[in-house]
Amino acid sequence: MDAVEHSFAGGKVSAPVAGVVSINVAYAGQSLVAGAPIAEILDATDIFVDWCIPNERLADPRIDHQVMVLFGNR
Repeated sequence: MDAVEHSFAGGKVSAPVAGVVSINVAYAGQSLVAGAPIAEILDATDIFVDWCIPNERLADPRIDHQVMVLFGNR
């Protein structure tokens, strides 16, 4: 029992890489088989935005300026 509790680590899951967690692959409460993915981690250096904004909303962003993007409710 001690070995199982140690392996569970209080429910913490870690990944050997850094990045951005994509949309849900598995959902809370879902049962999975051993080895099934629970999340997909995307390479943060390979993310881009295809920016299509009406002229009246254009804020003239520049490189290294922080921008906020609203997509639906995210």
